[in-house]
Amino acid sequence: QATGIGFGIVIGSVIVFLFLPFERMPLGDGRLARRVRELVAGWQAIKGHPRVLLTICLTTAATPLLLGLRLWICFGALDLPVGLAEAVLLGAAILVSVPFNVTPGGLGVRELVGSAVGAAVGLGFAQVLAGITIDRVISLVFSTTVGGGSLAWLRRRGLA
Repeated sequence: QATGIGFGIVIGSVIVFLFLPFERMPLGDGRLARRVRELVAGWQAIKGHPRVLLTICLTTAATPLLLGLRLWICFGALDLPVGLAEAVLLGAAILVSVPFNVTPGGLGVRELVGSAVGAAVGLGFAQVLAGITIDRVISLVFSTTVGGGSLAWLRRRGLA
């Protein structure tokens, strides 16, 4: 029940935030003020396009589910008894940790947070760490391969 109340508060806060008249608020010239103005400009650009807004919302909602599915596959490859619900929970926890990069590229942060959450829900710290590390390695190999191929394609076209 507390989770539902917390979810309602977050959704309500976002809805109220989206309709505040920021363009009329004196914000100053500080870093936070510039960020708020950039946020408002972005919101102004997409709020008149419901299809774009729906796409953004669906993509954002799908991200923890897809990460959870990837982790579930990694745990299955290790023959670890981790259910899909636990894997999605770990995926959501990892995504929450993304802004807290204390190391270059966030190296180790997602592994530490995911392993700690895994240990808190009764999974083994080391087993969860192994599954998350496999996911990290596969993600890096995929990103490097696709990124390198894309860069080569862009260079051939003279766009990069």
